Amino acid sequence: MDCHQAQRRLDQLLEQGEIEPATHRCGLDLLDAGRQATDPVALQGASAEVLEQWARQNALRCQDNLEVGAFGERFEVGHGHTYGCIEQMLSCIDHAFLVELLNQLEAAALRSMQEPQDSSQGCC
Repeated sequence: MDCHQAQRRLDQLLEQGEIEPATHRCGLDLLDAGRQATDPVALQGASAEVLEQWARQNALRCQDNLEVGAFGERFEVGHGHTYGCIEQMLSCIDHAFLVELLNQLEAAALRSMQEPQDSSQGCC
Protein backbone atom coordinates (compact mmCIF):
# COMPACT_ATOMS: atom_id res chain seq x y z
CA MET A 1 0.00 0.00 0.00
CA ASP A 2 1.32 3.43 -0.89
CA CYS A 3 0.23 6.83 0.43
CA HIS A 4 -2.39 7.34 -2.29
CA GLN A 5 -3.93 3.95 -1.59
CA ALA A 6 -3.92 4.70 2.14
CA GLN A 7 -5.73 7.97 1.50
CA ARG A 8 -8.32 6.23 -0.68
CA ARG A 9 -8.81 3.62 2.04
CA LEU A 10 -9.37 6.32 4.65
CA ASP A 11 -11.86 8.06 2.36
CA GLN A 12 -13.73 4.82 1.69
CA LEU A 13 -13.92 3.85 5.34
CA LEU A 14 -15.24 7.31 6.24
CA GLU A 15 -17.89 7.14 3.50
CA GLN A 16 -18.94 3.69 4.74
CA GLY A 17 -19.17 4.98 8.31
CA GLU A 18 -16.51 2.55 9.52
CA ILE A 19 -14.22 5.26 10.92
CA GLU A 20 -14.96 8.54 12.64
CA PRO A 21 -14.23 11.87 10.92
CA ALA A 22 -11.57 12.43 13.63
CA THR A 23 -9.71 9.26 12.61
CA HIS A 24 -10.00 10.25 8.95
CA ARG A 25 -8.58 13.76 9.59
CA CYS A 26 -5.76 12.45 11.77
CA GLY A 27 -4.89 9.81 9.17
CA LEU A 28 -4.78 12.40 6.39
CA ASP A 29 -2.59 14.66 8.52
CA LEU A 30 -0.23 11.75 9.25
CA LEU A 31 0.04 10.94 5.55
CA ASP A 32 0.69 14.59 4.77
CA ALA A 33 3.39 14.80 7.44
CA GLY A 34 4.99 11.68 5.97
CA ARG A 35 4.92 13.12 2.46
CA GLN A 36 6.61 16.29 3.65
CA ALA A 37 8.96 14.35 5.96
CA THR A 38 8.21 16.99 8.59
CA ASP A 39 7.62 14.51 11.37
CA PRO A 40 9.48 11.24 11.86
CA VAL A 41 6.48 9.75 13.71
CA ALA A 42 4.37 9.97 10.60
CA LEU A 43 5.73 6.86 8.88
CA GLN A 44 7.92 5.13 11.44
CA GLY A 45 6.25 2.39 13.48
CA ALA A 46 4.75 4.61 16.16
CA SER A 47 2.73 3.19 19.03
CA ALA A 48 -0.87 4.16 19.71
CA GLU A 49 0.32 6.29 22.63
CA VAL A 50 2.82 8.17 20.49
CA LEU A 51 0.19 8.73 17.80
CA GLU A 52 -2.23 10.01 20.44
CA GLN A 53 0.35 12.59 21.57
CA TRP A 54 1.11 13.49 17.95
CA ALA A 55 -2.60 13.96 17.15
CA ARG A 56 -3.06 16.24 20.16
CA GLN A 57 -0.02 18.35 19.28
CA ASN A 58 -1.08 18.51 15.62
CA ALA A 59 -4.61 19.66 16.52
CA LEU A 60 -3.32 22.27 18.97
CA ARG A 61 -0.78 23.53 16.42
CA CYS A 62 -3.57 23.86 13.85
CA GLN A 63 -5.83 25.57 16.39
CA ASP A 64 -3.11 28.17 16.96
CA ASN A 65 -2.50 28.70 13.23
CA LEU A 66 -6.01 28.61 11.76
CA GLU A 67 -8.94 30.96 12.16
CA VAL A 68 -11.73 29.56 14.34
CA GLY A 69 -13.99 28.80 11.37
CA ALA A 70 -11.24 27.11 9.37
CA PHE A 71 -10.22 25.03 12.37
CA GLY A 72 -13.84 24.00 12.96
CA GLU A 73 -14.25 22.93 9.34
CA ARG A 74 -10.97 21.03 9.22
CA PHE A 75 -11.49 19.10 12.46
CA GLU A 76 -15.34 19.02 12.56
CA VAL A 77 -15.22 20.85 15.92
CA GLY A 78 -17.66 23.42 17.21
CA HIS A 79 -21.31 24.40 16.91
CA GLY A 80 -22.97 22.60 14.01
CA HIS A 81 -20.12 20.14 13.56
CA THR A 82 -19.61 16.50 14.51
CA TYR A 83 -17.71 17.25 17.74
CA GLY A 84 -18.56 19.80 20.39
CA CYS A 85 -14.98 20.44 21.43
CA ILE A 86 -11.41 19.50 20.60
CA GLU A 87 -11.23 17.00 23.49
CA GLN A 88 -14.28 15.14 22.18
CA MET A 89 -12.72 15.01 18.70
CA LEU A 90 -9.40 13.74 20.05
CA SER A 91 -11.13 11.02 22.08
CA CYS A 92 -12.79 9.66 18.92
CA ILE A 93 -9.54 8.97 17.03
CA ASP A 94 -8.93 5.25 16.54
CA HIS A 95 -5.18 5.24 17.20
CA ALA A 96 -4.89 1.45 16.91
CA PHE A 97 -6.34 1.60 13.40
CA LEU A 98 -3.89 4.35 12.43
CA VAL A 99 -0.95 2.33 13.81
CA GLU A 100 -2.08 -0.58 11.63
CA LEU A 101 -2.34 1.70 8.59
CA LEU A 102 1.14 3.14 9.19
CA ASN A 103 2.58 -0.34 9.68
CA GLN A 104 1.15 -1.37 6.31
CA LEU A 105 2.72 1.69 4.69
CA GLU A 106 6.06 0.97 6.34
CA ALA A 107 5.98 -2.69 5.26
CA ALA A 108 5.17 -1.67 1.68
CA ALA A 109 8.00 0.89 1.71
CA LEU A 110 10.47 -1.74 2.95
CA ARG A 111 9.36 -4.18 0.24
CA SER A 112 9.72 -1.54 -2.44
CA MET A 113 13.25 -0.75 -1.25
CA GLN A 114 14.17 -4.42 -1.64
CA GLU A 115 12.63 -4.73 -5.12
CA PRO A 116 13.85 -3.03 -8.29
CA GLN A 117 12.13 0.38 -8.33
CA ASP A 118 9.80 1.43 -11.12
CA SER A 119 10.37 5.18 -11.41
CA SER A 120 6.70 5.74 -12.19
CA GLN A 121 5.67 4.62 -8.72
CA GLY A 122 6.46 6.61 -5.60
CA CYS A 123 5.07 6.53 -2.12
CA CYS A 124 3.39 9.84 -2.27
